[in-house]
Amino acid sequence: MKMSEEFNPDAIMNSTITADEYDGKRALVPEGAYPDSTIMSIKTYEPHEESKAKGVEARLLLIFDCPDYDGDLSTYMNFKRPLHPKATYTKLFKAVFTDKEVATTKTVNDLIGETVNINVFHEEGDKSRYAEFRFTPVS
Repeated sequence: MKMSEEFNPDAIMNSTITADEYDGKRALVPEGAYPDSTIMSIKTYEPHEESKAKGVEARLLLIFDCPDYDGDLSTYMNFKRPLHPKATYTKLFKAVFTDKEVATTKTVNDLIGETVNINVFHEEGDKSRYAEFRFTPVS
């Protein structure tokens, strides 16, 4: 709910659940550009059993704030050592910390509060459609 909207208890009491919500699926972040997005928080979760078997150590939930977007701007990504150059986490890290000497001194926690440009594309995966996040440095 935007700040300019008035609270409407009747709208809440008469709202329905969507089929995707019932199935536990969340809405995809719309495709597009999200410039100057700040990493507000990173939460760490145990990976799914299937991912664990592939060596994934953790599942990270990154929550961003973009001055040009009012909705939920967040994504999950896997954390696995050694870091693969094409991994989403590696691409994010390199977009935030563009200097290698600086980057090698930083941790996951150091990403919080940093700013990055995000482009979102919808992709078809093995099991469902998902929002692919791509990152570029802020100039």
